[in-house]
Amino acid sequence: MKSQQHSLQADQYLNLEIPVGMLDNDFRNPDLERFVDRFFEHEPQVGDIGDIYEPADADAHVVAAREIQASYPEADLIVVPKSGR
Repeated sequence: MKSQQHSLQADQYLNLEIPVGMLDNDFRNPDLERFVDRFFEHEPQVGDIGDIYEPADADAHVVAAREIQASYPEADLIVVPKSGR
């Protein structure tokens, strides 16, 4: 029996540009500065800035949210406070 190969035929979509609807700060490797840079690069409609486990980290996330909102007031931003308990 012959083996069949399947592909997604991605070659036909070389010039396809899909807008980013939501950008999430990777919880496994969060990087606030990288997130802000990517937000300005992709201009999504929704952004999950990240999880905050320590109260001291809240200020940096609020500053980032305000920076983004100043340029994109229509964007919805999510900051998630977490409990270490």
